[in-house]
Amino acid sequence: MAGSIMPQLGTALNPINALAFLGLGTSEPYLLAGEGQFLKVFDDERKYLIPPERMFDSQAIHGIACKSTPQGAGNSGTLLIWGGRSICLVSIDADFDVNGGPLIKFRRHMPEVLWDDWILDGCFRPIHVFDSGSGNYTVEAILVTAHNAILSLKVVTEMVETRGNHWLSRIASGPSSILYSAHTIWVDSGQRLLIAAGTVFGEVLLWSFLFGKSATPRVYLHYNFRGHEGSVFGVRISEEANKGSVKRILASCSDDRTIRIWNISDKSSSEKGKQLTDGKSSNREAGFLEDNKGAESIGFLAAIMGHASRIWGLRFLIQNGGRWDLMSYGEDGTAQVWRVGPVLGGGKASSMPQYHSFRLSHQTTYANHSGKNLWATAVFQQARQDCIVATGGSDGRITAYKPFLHDVSTHSDSWTGQYTIDEVSETLQTTPFEPRLPQAEQADPSIEEIFDSLKGSWKLLRNLDSLLSSYPSGILEGTALFSQRLPTDEGYDAEYLYSEWGNFKTQHGLTMEATRQYVYRYRRATDAISVWFVKPDDGSAVDYFFHKLDFRETGHGIGSGPDVWSASGYHLCVEDNYNANYSFQLRDSKVTQWHAVFDVRGPKKGYVAKATYTRDQSEAVEESEELIPLIPHSTKVKREYFGSKALRPKPDSFKNYVWISESEILNTTEQGHLFIGTLDSKVEASEKRDVTNVIWEHIGHQTGLKSSCIATSIPSLSIALLTGTDGTIYLYSHRSRDFDAICKLPGKAGFLKARVLSEPWNRWLGLSHQRDMVGVFATCLGSSKATVFTFSSGMKVADHSMEDENGQPNIYECHLTLPSKFIVTSSCFLDTGECIILGSRSGDMTIYDLAHTTPNLAVDITPECFLNIHGEDTITLIRTVPHDVVKPIGKIAIITAGRDGKWAIHHVSHKIKRSNVFVDLETIHVGVPPFGPNVEGACIDSTSQDLLLWGFRSKQFVVWNESQKTEAMAVDCGGAHRNWAYAHRRDGSGGGSFVYTKASVCHVHSQVQASHQVIQHGGHGREIKAMALSPAIKTNNHDVELRLVATGAEDTAIRIFDLHANLKCLSILNRHTTGIQQLRWSADGHLLFSAAGCEEFFAWRLQSAPLAAIGAVCEAQCPTVTEEVDLRIMDFATEEIHSHHGPNDVGCEPDHLLSMVYSDSSVRIFRYCTSTGKKSFELLTEGSYTTYCLTQAAHLHIGGTLSGLCTASTDGHLAFWPLPNAFSQRHDEGSPNQPPPLETQSYPLHWTTRTAIHQSSVKALDSVTLSPSEKLIATGGDDGAIAFTRVEIREPSKLVFNTATLLVPNAHASAVTDVAFIHKPDPAYHYQGQNDHNFTLASVGNDQRLKIWDVGIDMKQEGVEGVAVSRAASMYTSVADASALGTYRDGDARRWLMVAGIGVERWGVGQ
Repeated sequence: MAGSIMPQLGTALNPINALAFLGLGTSEPYLLAGEGQFLKVFDDERKYLIPPERMFDSQAIHGIACKSTPQGAGNSGTLLIWGGRSICLVSIDADFDVNGGPLIKFRRHMPEVLWDDWILDGCFRPIHVFDSGSGNYTVEAILVTAHNAILSLKVVTEMVETRGNHWLSRIASGPSSILYSAHTIWVDSGQRLLIAAGTVFGEVLLWSFLFGKSATPRVYLHYNFRGHEGSVFGVRISEEANKGSVKRILASCSDDRTIRIWNISDKSSSEKGKQLTDGKSSNREAGFLEDNKGAESIGFLAAIMGHASRIWGLRFLIQNGGRWDLMSYGEDGTAQVWRVGPVLGGGKASSMPQYHSFRLSHQTTYANHSGKNLWATAVFQQARQDCIVATGGSDGRITAYKPFLHDVSTHSDSWTGQYTIDEVSETLQTTPFEPRLPQAEQADPSIEEIFDSLKGSWKLLRNLDSLLSSYPSGILEGTALFSQRLPTDEGYDAEYLYSEWGNFKTQHGLTMEATRQYVYRYRRATDAISVWFVKPDDGSAVDYFFHKLDFRETGHGIGSGPDVWSASGYHLCVEDNYNANYSFQLRDSKVTQWHAVFDVRGPKKGYVAKATYTRDQSEAVEESEELIPLIPHSTKVKREYFGSKALRPKPDSFKNYVWISESEILNTTEQGHLFIGTLDSKVEASEKRDVTNVIWEHIGHQTGLKSSCIATSIPSLSIALLTGTDGTIYLYSHRSRDFDAICKLPGKAGFLKARVLSEPWNRWLGLSHQRDMVGVFATCLGSSKATVFTFSSGMKVADHSMEDENGQPNIYECHLTLPSKFIVTSSCFLDTGECIILGSRSGDMTIYDLAHTTPNLAVDITPECFLNIHGEDTITLIRTVPHDVVKPIGKIAIITAGRDGKWAIHHVSHKIKRSNVFVDLETIHVGVPPFGPNVEGACIDSTSQDLLLWGFRSKQFVVWNESQKTEAMAVDCGGAHRNWAYAHRRDGSGGGSFVYTKASVCHVHSQVQASHQVIQHGGHGREIKAMALSPAIKTNNHDVELRLVATGAEDTAIRIFDLHANLKCLSILNRHTTGIQQLRWSADGHLLFSAAGCEEFFAWRLQSAPLAAIGAVCEAQCPTVTEEVDLRIMDFATEEIHSHHGPNDVGCEPDHLLSMVYSDSSVRIFRYCTSTGKKSFELLTEGSYTTYCLTQAAHLHIGGTLSGLCTASTDGHLAFWPLPNAFSQRHDEGSPNQPPPLETQSYPLHWTTRTAIHQSSVKALDSVTLSPSEKLIATGGDDGAIAFTRVEIREPSKLVFNTATLLVPNAHASAVTDVAFIHKPDPAYHYQGQNDHNFTLASVGNDQRLKIWDVGIDMKQEGVEGVAVSRAASMYTSVADASALGTYRDGDARRWLMVAGIGVERWGVGQ
């Protein structure tokens, strides 16, 4: 039997521990992924090519190094694969099949080899040795071990053979240390191997090994970098820079969450360094050294605190002009991109510390994985400034994308643009209806020009006059430097790092060195300069606001004298008042000299500091290629549009945005101007970043749209409707460029929404023609009446007549009465019926059924009200599900979304109650996307049929593909409180365009496709703690049965997977706030029960739903019965019982008996009532065990009747609790001989039998029936043992339990976390007097072993004498911390075994 039950691994969803790109000549690079001990290969279209290839027997893959075969030796690549102590070398041959598709073949050059130490990194020698005579070639690879030794792996093989001869040996040792990380790179034309090593004790070692003919290895120690305060988890050596004084750098990351950059330019390609004798170093010991100099260490360049938790690794992306882009990834599940480079102008003052001249600046964050731990990344550089990044995490997901690098010309499929109102007016293209704006006379020097001319070096003289005797007065003479750098805040257009240094001489003759730093910023939208403090420990990063410069009138110079501009500022620092006064002397719009006076008064401060800055021509700023232009001349503020400074009115600004097509945006301003911005499609593919991405066109001006404007659009018709303060509604047609008023509301509009109506609305309006009609719903502020008006989509804007040429009205209008205090925030015209659905600010919905009325009588219709559809939060979206998406099931489906962070699917139908027809709303699915709480919009992609949701997550705008469970776009816009609009590309690419206002500047972000591509969909990002397999579930299409598996993890989420679709995630249930403890299905598979900490217990209703593969709604929550906030429901058993439905209620569901065990040693039994109108939990009885935590619960049946409860606990015992027969009997009310209703606390609960099984906690339990009066219970314990307990009830009337236990010690090398009987025969079969029973049990433990046991029961013998157990199989599983097992049969009657923990595996067991 053992041979027939030998499990075979099927599908798996495990953490991704290694990634690598392999570039071959036949295609784009292949992506290689190490998942457990298996290697997967994906082609350039990211399609899964071959079945997983097993590399190691019982070791996960940790690293992959790739090398193409020498030219002329075929289209192949060689892979060096390692993990733990295991090493393997294989080749991949790429070709095409008969259909032109990619064809991949593996050739293994050597079997798995074990070394006596862990491998941390590996690489190939630059040159393979090829013998043309014999056809043999030698591959040599170098590996670094955890004890800082390097190994040489040589393989000599023939091209046509699979295996070859191999030699593995240690060739040298570096400085003695224990490592967590290492990286190798070849220098000096491949003659020297440079090794960076990160130690357990926080040091970064840089050493090299010189290859040569010398018999003695030549090892050189170059650096011992110190500064990290924790173990170094990642190190990376950069490629050599093409310019700048720093040619090569080393990056390291640590347990202390910092990234540090080290200068290794002078040591990376020479023999300079201390030569070691094969790893010996007399001047150091392993560990933290007392002379640790931290940030002042030699070679240190920069450091930054990076992620929210530990950082696991680093990868360099591209290098350009002496700057590097570096990616870090870590425990927080994110990948972050950093710009590493010199601070502009920071190196001109030799007296400044060295580390002020280099910096790490954050560029982008990619959060494409769920849960914790991003383990693997790979980078493929396609061109000098273009690369592809792949990431893999503990959630099993693999993603690929082109990183968006600021100010670097890449082939990225996204771009951003920023536009002020002045820039738009300068570049706009006027229509024939609007002349170009008039030009004005030459303007005075601007604040922008003052800021621009501060750049560079100044002589500084400051007189300090102290008003307190405890503080000295004196004179400071020195230098001030304004170093230009890229703005560190997107809200500003330019930025300087201000640094001053010099000698301060007190009135007593004492001289001391003094330094100071500030940050000066300029914002063009407000034409303002501001000053900011810097962080003391950094010296360059912005800390907090100091003051703004408020400029006053200009003093014009006499004759050729300079103009003088004055400014003032104020800052309150706790109790100290800082009053600042500035004066700037200008010639030809350039500052030649300026003064700054600070008057500081407070309880403990009092001084006046007068500073004079003069320009020394010898030290004036020199424009160089290192300095970027501060503000391009093409974007200078155009002042003539608003007139001179003295007469300038309130500045205009962007007000409202609506998309009239996927690439055209209609924008209104505060002053009533209308602009059309067209996204230039040619720019999307351009590599240039200085081109105009948006072409602006001025449409016109409307006084009625000043200050206030509400707009809505229908992109399919290229029209928009706008209304302002007086209630007039304007229609703009983009095709004809017509813009005019079409109707007027009775007051100022509070809501406006338009959409194209379906054909049933024509019948309701009494129209005989088949013209497409546009429906508009509008409300007025403070009014209880809503206005609905419709017009033909072909109506000309300029046509003011009330009737068309056929005598039909051009505009139809009717009114609805709103419920009291109902503020409309969303609306929807149903396509298949004459219904209007409204959503409110308080989360309520109303439905107006207009089918049985006319437009004139609609005002008298009373709507159906549905309360708290989205809690008490605003409903932002209501829209119908298209006909081609929802199947005709007699119900209308709609989507809603709200600011409670949820979206939902509802069925709208007509029902009859007491001979009256009414509209009913049934919620069939509620989803919680991983952003929010502001879910603002949704659409259905017409090509892919995917559901896209968008909204805000903190300061980011996020577009989420709910169908694929992936993020399509994320833009750091500053948050939800701004004007914005989003347009989705409907070509299936996942791209879109987002326009928003930030700091009075219009920002446009456009993507041709989704921000990243999902190569492999994943699962949980944390450990799975519970799993439940559903019975076969009938769908609406009765020919199809669903088999689902529900998993619950420490990430508090429940995921529903399809067992028939390679574990495709169908739905994610988010409501729990703590880790999931247990999951159970109802017998019909339509209910799922979940238990967690904090006494959380939910009942979920699952059913088919459009747009969601499976709809899920949390229909009830069990109330808490204690005040203990950390009380956990450890396990529960479920049973269908009698219900309260009447004899005439057909098709009602049964109720459910739920026996729950808790961490405080208590037991409670509830009844979940599903037959009543309101789903509810009723507490029936409760009891207490001892003081030990209860861990397991199972119901016991005698002859098919529920008779008892079995519990297990942390004391290693099983306890048996008798249950009354009334718990299991079914009845219908009104039927004869019915048992009395169950009353709360009417049945006391006590355990009667307790038996010792394990030495410590019982962690697993499963049972099978042996006879009508006997059960076999299998348990697994913390002691590594498996026990088989026969439980027999001797006296059924008294429920006396008799037990006998057979213990299998050391069944696993560590704790047994779950057991499951694979085959449970029909109990009726065993009732026919069978003497022998055979079962198969599966067990799994923390030792990552999956074991199969044959269990035989001789019914002729009592107790343990009749139990025989033997192990049938033992396999390694890649699932670490396995905690759950489950078994099922597929449609072909084959048995499958599911293993869940950190990952999921499916094993086939038997036929």
